[in-house]
Amino acid sequence: MLRSMAGWIVGNRGTSAGSGISKRFYRADIDGLRAIAVLAVVLFHLDPAKLTGGFAGVDIFFVISGFLIGGQIDAELAAERFSMASFYAKRIRRLYPALVVTVLITLAVSVPLLFPTEVRRVARAAVATMTYTSNFYFYQAADYFAEGDIRPLLHTWSLAVEEQFYLVLPVLLLALHRYAPRWKVVAIAAMALASLAYAEWLVERDSDAAFFFGVTRFWEFGAGALLALTRPRPLAPHVADGAVLAGLVVIAGSFLLFTETAPVPGLVALPLVLGSALVIHAGASSPVIAGCGLSLTPLVFVGRISYSLYLAHWPIVVLVRANLGPERAPLGLAAMLAASLVAAWLLYRFVECPARRLSIARYRQQIFTFGAGSTALVAVLAVVLLSSGVHADKKEQSASRLIAYLDYDAQTRFRAGSCLINAEADKEDDDFDAFRCVPPPMPGHEQVLLIGDSYAAQYYQALHANFPKLQIAQVTATGCRPLLAAEGADRCVDLIGMGLKQLVRQRQFAAVILAGRWREEEVGDLVRTVRYLKRRTERVYVVGRPVEYAMPLPRLLALAETRGEKHLVADVRELERLKRIDRAMEAAVGAAGDNVRYVSVLQAMCDARNCVTQTRSGVPTQFDYGHLTYEGALLVVDRLREAGRFKLLAQANAASAR
Repeated sequence: MLRSMAGWIVGNRGTSAGSGISKRFYRADIDGLRAIAVLAVVLFHLDPAKLTGGFAGVDIFFVISGFLIGGQIDAELAAERFSMASFYAKRIRRLYPALVVTVLITLAVSVPLLFPTEVRRVARAAVATMTYTSNFYFYQAADYFAEGDIRPLLHTWSLAVEEQFYLVLPVLLLALHRYAPRWKVVAIAAMALASLAYAEWLVERDSDAAFFFGVTRFWEFGAGALLALTRPRPLAPHVADGAVLAGLVVIAGSFLLFTETAPVPGLVALPLVLGSALVIHAGASSPVIAGCGLSLTPLVFVGRISYSLYLAHWPIVVLVRANLGPERAPLGLAAMLAASLVAAWLLYRFVECPARRLSIARYRQQIFTFGAGSTALVAVLAVVLLSSGVHADKKEQSASRLIAYLDYDAQTRFRAGSCLINAEADKEDDDFDAFRCVPPPMPGHEQVLLIGDSYAAQYYQALHANFPKLQIAQVTATGCRPLLAAEGADRCVDLIGMGLKQLVRQRQFAAVILAGRWREEEVGDLVRTVRYLKRRTERVYVVGRPVEYAMPLPRLLALAETRGEKHLVADVRELERLKRIDRAMEAAVGAAGDNVRYVSVLQAMCDARNCVTQTRSGVPTQFDYGHLTYEGALLVVDRLREAGRFKLLAQANAASAR
């Protein structure tokens, strides 16, 4: 879920003409490297399946930024002309104009295109964006069930990380320059190593925190800064060409091999960071690969507009998909890319360039005033949007009621944090509560084990409501299918292993219910797991996947209401894929033995093309792309019970009642 959040970083264009540093220091090859990085991020956001590691472009820009800004500060300190006030005025001049225009346009466009609940979220994010705290905001808002949220400013987290680093670096370099100039390289290296060690430690315990926190990214900036501070000797031209090529191969490998589950920014990102630093260093003396290849006019052009391209592309992608669905057709992707490039050029030409021409010496006070004023303006607009009924008159009451389910309290319904644990979270923050979730057996009550991922947790309360006399033990963790050969985070493997290997042997369960977001390639492992379990329990149920939608179901239903559509048809291609998985699993599980039952949720929810989307009381069956609401889970379990699919559970419940 969290890599589709990969953001952007742009260092001060100190190497570009018109930036305030002499044009003779401009390196077109660095703009070429910028272009490669930003295009990777944009392509990843357009279609993650085509470039699974494209989010790694952000790490390249952290290195570039550290190299440029670290070198700029060091040069000005050496010349005794560094000013903290001027440094931050340059940052505001460089970043704020395009940022505030992007934020204001995003807010304005969100009002007619999004629903009130979503507009309020965008308003809160806008304030965090303008104060460079959006990385903390999105970390705190990060939720396993929030994958389908409409967040057009999500990408600004990396800008916040950058500015947080530059709250530290100038102060540190200034202090070292004055009191320990010989120790500056050692100090920056120590900071980078400490940051890398912390990132590697944290990424295994809280991947969201590792992703969003600035401290875990400082080592990437530090790598670039160390390159600028140490000033390695130039390489011979033929050696430099080979070095640049090697660095680009490492970068390309990262784009192709990384996936959204890669433990970035830990040690796995080290080759990418070193490869980026190698391209920057060797590029200065590379006549062919950097001097010609990376300096090609189209690449340099994209590199120059890279900041504006990043700012513009993500809101376009998010808002288009929020209203039209996740366009994956080549023509649709090309249209969004073209729109992003046009918007980026306009932002660069009419906002970035005029702002860069402002003299820091002459307009420093006005620049600070602009920064404070633009932040205040966004804050005021956010307050207005938060306190008003945004376009409430334009949306039907039923649409507003439906969209409210985007804020569905899945944490409570799924018993998250105790019986459904986040497999990638720190144990101290999210620990499995064995006493609550696997209580001691009660005399006269049959026990049932419900085990799997969040697709299993969604049934706990519905099963309890249908079979109130049963003792239902819940062993669930996010992203953990209940397989003997479970894969994933250590906590996932450990918890599923505890349930399948220890609990099943220690307890006399009347039935074991396996549920998860099954994959086609897991059918073999599932059959082996079922054969293992059927020797140790009276009945094994395997619950199939529900239908899934391209965007959160409440939003689809609300759009259907506002557009006057009477029926919502599921994406046939996606439905057919799920049905194919369903048929394969039903056949494989059905052949595993007489005491094994496959329970098709798809058959309970869908006919040939249409699926039930609301209960009789009008509650959406699902609150995001696939997870069931309590009412939706009740509907599914009721239908399955009435169809006789849970006959043994009904018998065990009746026996417990006597």
